Amino acid sequence: MSDLRRRLMEGRVDLERVGAVTTAAGKLPPFVVTNPAGVEVEPVTRYLRDLALSDMSPLTSRSYGYDLLRWFRVLWELEVDWERATGSEVDVLVGWMKTARNPQRRRTRPAGTAPGTVNLRTGKPALAEGYAPRTINHCLTAVYGFSA
Repeated sequence: MSDLRRRLMEGRVDLERVGAVTTAAGKLPPFVVTNPAGVEVEPVTRYLRDLALSDMSPLTSRSYGYDLLRWFRVLWELEVDWERATGSEVDVLVGWMKTARNPQRRRTRPAGTAPGTVNLRTGKPALAEGYAPRTINHCLTAVYGFSA
């Protein structure tokens, strides 16, 4: 295993926040994924169009778009074409999601509220800094659906 793959899998590499999920010009699909150059990733557009045609909610299309953007960011970092991606790249994605910090979790917390503990005021658990298992599973559903 290359050093880059190992560091990614261990969450020691921040994925470059390149590419985007944007509102599409038409209705089908409602959202598209663009690459770092701002060019639409056509295979993802076709997949999201198929989801939209099967009466999926536009928000599902958006959510799958973000999952696939995360997948493509891993592939771009590894310099692997999506058509040549194997289970090894999926392992890197899952390892990264299990160990990396979720950028949406970077916020100030009340004093004494460590990730995973219970907020004494609300009774709700403080969110961990990484990705939740259900988020990882959702991402894998999108990746496997796209790759099928």
